[in-house]
Amino acid sequence: MSSRGGPLWRQRISSRGVPRGSPERLTQGLQTNHAVFSTDARQLAYANLQRIGNIWRVPILTDRMATWSDAEQLTFQESSIFTVKLSPDGTQLLYDAIWEGKRHLWIMTVDDREERRLINDPMNQLYGKWSPDGGSAARLAAGLAGESPAGAIPSLAP
Repeated sequence: MSSRGGPLWRQRISSRGVPRGSPERLTQGLQTNHAVFSTDARQLAYANLQRIGNIWRVPILTDRMATWSDAEQLTFQESSIFTVKLSPDGTQLLYDAIWEGKRHLWIMTVDDREERRLINDPMNQLYGKWSPDGGSAARLAAGLAGESPAGAIPSLAP
């Protein structure tokens, strides 16, 4: 994946860490910037490279490249989305997005697309990361004076 946004490619890797075969192009025209695969590797959630954007889900097809007609929009905030992390059980997305001038952490249940902001705090909340069991997340908070406390967000159950 390019840092400028672009198509997503798949490279199969052997159990010894050696590339198998040629890279396969999976998407066309989606401007993929940050992506995360579902646990079964059959779907992809990604943020596209735009100042204002949303999160989309794209199936990983075996017979052709995925295009815009295959994409399904998951968020409708029309904000800048920076990182997207899928929960260990594949049921929720954790992401940070600018809302009301600050970066906030959001969580969404994938099936019903219900979104909620996790923390109501004047500091920017950045780079959420799931715990291995998916029951909590870590985050970085950044204030105006260079403060950067990291901390846990407990109990993320929907």
